[in-house]
Amino acid sequence: MSADNAADAAVARADTPADPTTDDGRVRSVSVTVGSHLADRPPAALGLCEDLVAGSPTLAHLARYTSGTCDFAVDADGPGPSVAERQLIGRDVVYAMVALDAQLRGARSGDLVRLLLHTERGALIGLAVLREQYLIALTWPDTALGAPDEAVEAVRHTDAALSALANQLRRAVSQRPADYGGWLELTDAERAAIVRSAPAATRSSLDAGGLPARTWALNDTVESLTAVCRQYLSVDGLHFAAVCRPGEVLATADVLDDPRLVAFFDGTSPEARRNFYAALGRRADVQLRTLIRAAHPAVGAEVRRLVLDVEQGEIYCLPLAAEHYLIAATLDQHRVRAAEEQALALGRALP
Repeated sequence: MSADNAADAAVARADTPADPTTDDGRVRSVSVTVGSHLADRPPAALGLCEDLVAGSPTLAHLARYTSGTCDFAVDADGPGPSVAERQLIGRDVVYAMVALDAQLRGARSGDLVRLLLHTERGALIGLAVLREQYLIALTWPDTALGAPDEAVEAVRHTDAALSALANQLRRAVSQRPADYGGWLELTDAERAAIVRSAPAATRSSLDAGGLPARTWALNDTVESLTAVCRQYLSVDGLHFAAVCRPGEVLATADVLDDPRLVAFFDGTSPEARRNFYAALGRRADVQLRTLIRAAHPAVGAEVRRLVLDVEQGEIYCLPLAAEHYLIAATLDQHRVRAAEEQALALGRALP
């Protein structure tokens, strides 16, 4: 579908909410586009999305898609692609998320519930709200957010707000909240229950501190990479790390054999997960190109990080120098924020 056809297929209305003020008190003007299939009965979710964009200094676009069709979109006034072009970007990203979801099922760690593509010009965030229903958001320009660390924090603030919104929409139809990005917390009682459910032989080995990290290197030249990766792994954070280049894995380190992680291997094994992440790393450039092809009109092509949030943990892809990539993963959904910090720090430490 062309951009013109996408625009013709929607009924647009522009308005300003009662008090659309940002954190610094400025009033933001937003436009709302409702798909023609919902023009006579706009969903209640539209108002919530409109309020979030109007009150956020970083959100430029927020849209809901059902079965690949844009139900509605909310856009802040400003530079960037047209409203119709933004919707086409969102549609392509939804298709990419569906394809990635199918690929990630091989890890047996649940559905893909969130995608975050952070570039030098902004970020794209996709959230699976219900089956075949997604929220797609765009933020830009990243250069206005300051230094890279400040930009990461600004994107995280928006990410948290979007996650809260998605769960508000889930609760409205009697669905339990999803732990997008680890923003929901695991209670001490729940964590203790996981430990108590481990076999007796496993529990007896917990006090020993688990097993040492497993490392592998393609050859002696890249052996030093395993030592760097190993420093950033922990049972309570990042569990796997690999340095890859297109078609090849150079070095890996992981703590997947640690007995304290046994609960995450029901129906699979550490070796199977290890092989899955390595295969994903060999194709990291292909996955990034697919997403960049869809999103570059809005956020550019220079990727800072890609986060794939599944029901059990997260997978991180960080471009390094000269077509090298860091692939890292955690299995614990309630540790993903700590794991992401470790992955970012590891990315900075790698040569």
